[in-house]
Amino acid sequence: MSRTEAYALDRVGETNEDESFDSGPLSMLTECVRNRIQVLVSCRNNRKLLGYLKAFDRHFNLLMEEVTELWTERPKKKKKKKKKIKQNNSNHKTKIVSSRNCLFVETLLSSF
Repeated sequence: MSRTEAYALDRVGETNEDESFDSGPLSMLTECVRNRIQVLVSCRNNRKLLGYLKAFDRHFNLLMEEVTELWTERPKKKKKKKKKIKQNNSNHKTKIVSSRNCLFVETLLSSF
């Protein structure tokens, strides 16, 4: 097990005493892990993460892989000059998203 995977995340398929993610609101995330469905995560810092969900826990901490982080930078307002909005992105092999930063998760498959 890699160091990233050992970061206090429960593996899907392994159930703890009282938790089962096969039913209820977290079942969507379970399906995304099992079927390798791409998800879009919106974060508090106005950034979006596009990637594959590898693991999650009951607190909504997410372990993602093949992640593209997307954000836009708005220029500072100056008189008479209009600057274009700059869109940026960065790629990550794996990324851990804390539940504090996660606003919502959206699947890119319309079967849910």
